[in-house]
Amino acid sequence: MHGLLNVQPDEEFKQGKLICSCFKVGENSIIDAIQQGCDSVDKLGAELKCGTNCGSCKSELSQLVNQYKGLSAITPNKDSALLKMLIPVAEVD
Repeated sequence: MHGLLNVQPDEEFKQGKLICSCFKVGENSIIDAIQQGCDSVDKLGAELKCGTNCGSCKSELSQLVNQYKGLSAITPNKDSALLKMLIPVAEVD
C-alpha cells in the first residue's frame, strides 16, 4: 500500500490536456513556453513544433497565446500577494 502512495504521475499526465496530437504537445508545455516569451503561434511552432504539421490545433494555440501572453510564471514565495488575488484562500481565525 505504501508503494502506491509514492508513485509519481506519468510525464504525459504532467503535460496536461493534449493540444497537438501530431507532436504530442500538452497544454502545460504550451503555457510554459508562452510565459517564457513565445507570444505567437509561429513562435510556439518553432519552439515546440505544435501547429506545424496538420494545423488543426492552431486555433486552440492562438486562444492559449491570447490567454497567457504577458503573464509570467508565478512563484508562490516571490509573488504570494498576486497568488492570493488569483486563488482565494479562506483564512481561519
